[in-house]
Amino acid sequence: MNLQKRIVVTIAVALALAGIFLRAYVLARLSQDDLCGSDFPIFYAGGQLAGSPELYSAAAVRRIELREAGCTQPPALFVRPPYFAAMMKPWARLPFWTSFFLWRMATVLAAGVFVWLWPAPRHWSLLACAWSMPLAYAITIGQDSGLLLLWMALGVTLLARKRDFAAGLALSMCAAKFHLFLLLPLLLISRRKALYGGATGAALLLAACFAVQGPHWIGPFLGAISDPTINPKPDSFFNLWGIAHGHTGIEILLALPVVISVVYVIQRADFGLGLAAVLAGGLLLSHHQTASDAVLLAPVALTLCTDPRIRYAKVVAVFLASPVAYFLMVSPGAWEVPRLLLLLMVLMIAWDVRCSFRSPSGTNASKAIGFDRQAPLLPAS
Repeated sequence: MNLQKRIVVTIAVALALAGIFLRAYVLARLSQDDLCGSDFPIFYAGGQLAGSPELYSAAAVRRIELREAGCTQPPALFVRPPYFAAMMKPWARLPFWTSFFLWRMATVLAAGVFVWLWPAPRHWSLLACAWSMPLAYAITIGQDSGLLLLWMALGVTLLARKRDFAAGLALSMCAAKFHLFLLLPLLLISRRKALYGGATGAALLLAACFAVQGPHWIGPFLGAISDPTINPKPDSFFNLWGIAHGHTGIEILLALPVVISVVYVIQRADFGLGLAAVLAGGLLLSHHQTASDAVLLAPVALTLCTDPRIRYAKVVAVFLASPVAYFLMVSPGAWEVPRLLLLLMVLMIAWDVRCSFRSPSGTNASKAIGFDRQAPLLPAS
């Protein structure tokens, strides 16, 4: 490692440690009252209610929240599939605040695994996670968005090691937030073993839902995820629904170029850029979000920034993954800027791919997945 690179790495790690210290300091100063309305109490309640007819009862969840956390705020409704409630059973057997602390530590560990495994220079991955406000928010309120980083990193690593079926199984664990990954099957079509692994994992999780909650869970689940109280401010969402302000026709018109662009990138580029387009497009197409779901922009930014073929989209990606974009996203009157930039970024990725992936013979670039931390996720030479 030459001197210039060593200085860059040192500065990046120092800034990352500063971000981690700042988040730990803020978290340590929060009182229990500041955490009222967090997501983990709902997951905790889901673990206690798993297998009972009250799993999707808002009243039952509020009752447990009041007993364990001492407060409750709407929306207080369990909206995960039953298998997720079963996974929360061990956490729900622990004292509440102990369980909350350990859940946060599990999210931090998941982020650490992502930093270690994601095919980008680790100092940049560490910096991206340390200053990711969506990840910080997920840790604070006990959201499960941070765990998505773990499953994606495992999936990409297994794909790079040519263990496609296992990679599909790992990616299927993102099903807890399936609405963010609607375009993922399109990416796996060209990797049949990974697609079969994902389908197998999804089938096993679906079977687990029936085993946990019985044959009639689908109706209550659909009722829970369509409850308007879980979307108190839909116009503020980081998606096309928010851009269209609830107008279905406008949302469909905006969705068409997004889907076309993502499909174009999948067909013309390698797996890494295809995944970046899928994650960004999934955020735009999803109908329910929390501020922590924008943690998906961290791997998008890392992929685009470390790819020399991407010229324009990387600038927008860095901004969207920065704390500035997060504060705009949660600020009334300003959240239109980052979500319009997200829409623009998807189109820019497609444009960069069009300009960069042209071979002399006119054939498409290789779709192989690489694992070089200096030039990650590049096509094989």
